[in-house]
Amino acid sequence: MSSEVRFCDRCMRRTRHDIVVEPEMATYKRRRLYRCSICGKESWKRGLRPSSEISY
Repeated sequence: MSSEVRFCDRCMRRTRHDIVVEPEMATYKRRRLYRCSICGKESWKRGLRPSSEISY
Protein backbone atom coordinates (compact mmCIF):
# COMPACT_ATOMS: atom_id res chain seq x y z
CA MET A 1 0.00 0.00 0.00
CA SER A 2 1.47 3.34 -1.00
CA SER A 3 1.08 6.64 0.82
CA GLU A 4 1.30 10.37 0.15
CA VAL A 5 1.50 13.50 2.30
CA ARG A 6 -1.86 15.25 1.87
CA PHE A 7 -3.96 17.87 3.67
CA CYS A 8 -6.53 16.30 6.00
CA ASP A 9 -9.94 18.01 6.33
CA ARG A 10 -10.44 16.78 9.90
CA CYS A 11 -6.89 17.22 11.31
CA MET A 12 -6.47 20.55 9.46
CA ARG A 13 -2.79 19.84 8.66
CA ARG A 14 -0.62 17.89 6.26
CA THR A 15 -0.43 14.24 7.29
CA ARG A 16 0.46 10.93 5.72
CA HIS A 17 -2.46 9.36 3.82
CA ASP A 18 -2.62 5.73 2.72
CA ILE A 19 -4.17 5.01 -0.68
CA VAL A 20 -7.06 2.55 -0.15
CA VAL A 21 -8.54 2.42 -3.68
CA GLU A 22 -6.46 3.28 -6.74
CA PRO A 23 -7.84 3.46 -10.31
CA GLU A 24 -6.78 0.90 -12.89
CA MET A 25 -5.33 3.51 -15.25
CA ALA A 26 -3.12 5.83 -13.20
CA THR A 27 -3.69 9.43 -14.26
CA TYR A 28 -3.71 12.39 -11.90
CA LYS A 29 -7.32 13.34 -12.77
CA ARG A 30 -8.81 10.04 -11.58
CA ARG A 31 -9.95 10.04 -7.98
CA ARG A 32 -8.39 7.84 -5.32
CA LEU A 33 -9.67 6.90 -1.86
CA TYR A 34 -7.27 8.14 0.82
CA ARG A 35 -7.23 7.33 4.55
CA CYS A 36 -5.54 9.64 7.07
CA SER A 37 -3.01 7.78 9.20
CA ILE A 38 -3.75 9.94 12.29
CA CYS A 39 -7.55 10.31 12.48
CA GLY A 40 -8.64 7.58 10.03
CA LYS A 41 -10.92 9.82 7.89
CA GLU A 42 -11.44 8.48 4.37
CA SER A 43 -11.94 10.87 1.47
CA TRP A 44 -11.95 10.74 -2.34
CA LYS A 45 -9.33 13.11 -3.77
CA ARG A 46 -7.52 13.59 -7.03
CA GLY A 47 -3.95 12.41 -7.24
CA LEU A 48 -1.11 14.84 -6.86
CA ARG A 49 -0.18 16.53 -10.09
CA PRO A 50 3.09 15.27 -11.56
CA SER A 51 5.95 17.70 -11.95
CA SER A 52 6.69 19.07 -15.37
CA GLU A 53 9.44 17.37 -17.34
CA ILE A 54 10.23 20.52 -19.35
CA SER A 55 11.33 23.76 -17.69
CA TYR A 56 11.02 26.95 -19.64
